[in-house]
Amino acid sequence: GSAASWSEPEQVDQIFQALRKGLKDYLAIHQAEMDFLSSQQRETKRNSRLGFLYDLEKEIRAVERYIRRLEFQISQVEELYETYCIQWRLCRGVVNMKRAFSLSPSSRASRESLVELSRNHRHSLQDMSAMEGELEILLGELHIKMKGLIGFARLCPGDQYEVVVRLGRQRWRIRGRIESDDSQSWDEEEMVFLPHIQHNFDI
Repeated sequence: GSAASWSEPEQVDQIFQALRKGLKDYLAIHQAEMDFLSSQQRETKRNSRLGFLYDLEKEIRAVERYIRRLEFQISQVEELYETYCIQWRLCRGVVNMKRAFSLSPSSRASRESLVELSRNHRHSLQDMSAMEGELEILLGELHIKMKGLIGFARLCPGDQYEVVVRLGRQRWRIRGRIESDDSQSWDEEEMVFLPHIQHNFDI
């Protein structure tokens, strides 16, 4: 994290919330899939279709493993978020104390206290920055696949388009054209971005 990220914990908080919500939503989808597969498994056992049952059990085990991974990732995010919030509160407390000391009459004790508070503030900011770096790792990768343009009233054969996707300093520029059969062809179809907490996503 950069020094700029230290002054924007509200943005980091939003990212934590969005990541946690996304992971929990994804977990709910997989748990629903698990429920469906389990009900299929019970039905299959009654009908004793062994080959299908074996494949189903393999699929269930794979989904179970994935659910455990998601639950672990959610716990990592929540643990990091709790620690970040504590550090954020400490940081705000130090800032308030520094302000109070700077308004009070200067003495040797108050100057020493200000030096100590400044040191504590710097350490808090460094800790928050390190946690922001950990959060970026937990964000993983953003995979984008170009499926085509929709919603344009007049997509005509021969038309050419250029789409630019930006995430911070990362860019993906793709060119496409509308073919004579109204299909679309693009020079690239997939891209992987590494999200950073300070970067905005633009299309």
